[in-house]
Amino acid sequence: MVVANSASELALVERLAAAGHDIHVVSNPSEIGAELQNHDIDVVLAYYSARDLVENEMSSVAGATFIPVAMNGTMETSAANERYQRSLSSDDSVLTYLKTIHKTLKSQS
Repeated sequence: MVVANSASELALVERLAAAGHDIHVVSNPSEIGAELQNHDIDVVLAYYSARDLVENEMSSVAGATFIPVAMNGTMETSAANERYQRSLSSDDSVLTYLKTIHKTLKSQS
């Protein structure tokens, strides 16, 4: 699942889907809980700045892993790296997103 609103975020969703991922898109982190209850979702991508809301929404459903996306050039990048096993930066390539998702899925199995 991806929290996406902007044209660039939606373009990333299209590229992830083209690589074979079944992507669910929500426009607001507050929609994550309902989406997780209604679908079998393994990974949630959302901005690091929304982590508290994302983790709260995810707390009622087990199984999905949150991969935070930190804004490049901010202190979020190092904070996300320290707090989470895997994280991404807003300027990472699609290939980096795919590798991170793959590693996360592999560790879940």
